[in-house]
Amino acid sequence: MGDSTNIPSKLNNFVTDISYSLKIGKDIEFVFGGSYLHGSAYCHEFPVFHFEPCKENNPSWTGYGRLLVKDRIIIKGGFAKTVNVWPGTHNPTYPLDLFEASTVSSKDVGVKYTFKSNSETNHSLSAEFSDFVAGPSDAPWERQNQIVIGYSAFIKNSSKLFLELFRTNGYVPLNWISGSDPFEPFPPGETHSVRDAFSYGIVIGSQITF
Repeated sequence: MGDSTNIPSKLNNFVTDISYSLKIGKDIEFVFGGSYLHGSAYCHEFPVFHFEPCKENNPSWTGYGRLLVKDRIIIKGGFAKTVNVWPGTHNPTYPLDLFEASTVSSKDVGVKYTFKSNSETNHSLSAEFSDFVAGPSDAPWERQNQIVIGYSAFIKNSSKLFLELFRTNGYVPLNWISGSDPFEPFPPGETHSVRDAFSYGIVIGSQITF
């Protein structure tokens, strides 16, 4: 591509975004919008090395919305998809060659509730589901999704303590997503993406401001 947006990190890559905020009474606000990215990161040929230039750019679009109720309840969701297939999601080597190249899509939905408090600490509970799809049905790199349950405490409007529990289904690393090249330790007809993998985890952290 002459404009070099086949290199997603180039400064001349561009994004457009349009959003609208709608007030419903004094306690409810609804924001919805959409965006367009001219050079997404899902454009590489096989084998995929994620930070290399692509032969052609692959645009993507996103739609999203967020509902805010009384500054206490947030409900959000979004969907994104590439315009064209990601060429590198097709491995031409047997036995993985039966999976055709696929577009890439992702969606997420989430909710957060902040408890009413008369103290200097605000407590919140949240839940979120996200799903990343990068291959056809039954491909090892078909999808990776995640459920996250979180708790946070916001102290004196400056410091935050948080706890997150998550489960991840599927393992889809972007580098060598559909298989490797001949110079890697495993043959090009194999991939380290695993459709049926799953893992659990816990994250504990803080953001402290004095």
